[in-house]
Amino acid sequence: MTDQTTNSSTTDDATDAAKTDEGKPPADKGADEMSAGGRKALDSERQARRDAERRATEAQERADRLERGERVRTIAVDKGLTPAQTAFLTGTTADELAASADELLAAFAPADADEPRRRPREHLTSGNNPSGQPTNMGAVADDVMRR
Repeated sequence: MTDQTTNSSTTDDATDAAKTDEGKPPADKGADEMSAGGRKALDSERQARRDAERRATEAQERADRLERGERVRTIAVDKGLTPAQTAFLTGTTADELAASADELLAAFAPADADEPRRRPREHLTSGNNPSGQPTNMGAVADDVMRR
């Protein structure tokens, strides 16, 4: 039992000595002694990893935007929103988008929602006949022929 304790204490002492040498763990010391070619390869691997992580992040963001766009289109069709109204929807989940659509519809609903609003009919009249009474086309034709 005493041999095992002395062996583990000597191993710990060797590790501590290696850490105190320049204040770095043994693995970092080997990186300092790496050749220029090894450093170049390590740098290129690190750059490739950063590029791959950036591409993965961009792909995830694009997928999130596409999924939200699909949810917005689905909610807009279900609620009967126009494309202009769809631009004002907020939220990311389907429930948030549906609540936003309901608020938008409630805010811009006509005062009398039971009866649809119509454009008033115009009563157009000719400039020649300000009374608005229909004229006898036969008399107009006779008048034109006499001239």
